[in-house]
Amino acid sequence: CGPDSASAGVMRLEDGYAALALDWSLAKWQAARTALESAQLIKRNADTDEILICGFFEVNRPGNDRARVAVAKQIEAIECEVLRQQAETALQAQLPQPKAATDSGTSRPNTQCTARRRNSSLFA
Repeated sequence: CGPDSASAGVMRLEDGYAALALDWSLAKWQAARTALESAQLIKRNADTDEILICGFFEVNRPGNDRARVAVAKQIEAIECEVLRQQAETALQAQLPQPKAATDSGTSRPNTQCTARRRNSSLFA
């Protein structure tokens, strides 16, 4: 993950880079980062300088299968195992779940499609 790569909700973000990008002092950035961690908005691995944005996939779901594959590849590149697992779990939680089979074996008809067919000259 590069310092600006955040489509997986995790990025490597060194303190000096963040302070410079925000035009803040190092102390101001570190205080802000600590406040974000305390509020459980981010999780951080100090050894790898990786930050996970909590709840990222709740508002930034991959839009299609191709995007999901790209995000999964970025997640695989996360150095910190704990953050990588948390990102994988968060991504999986946002993917569409397979529809459960119904016990009755019958499904409700799509009344909108049925009504459309009745009104169509093809089915008159």
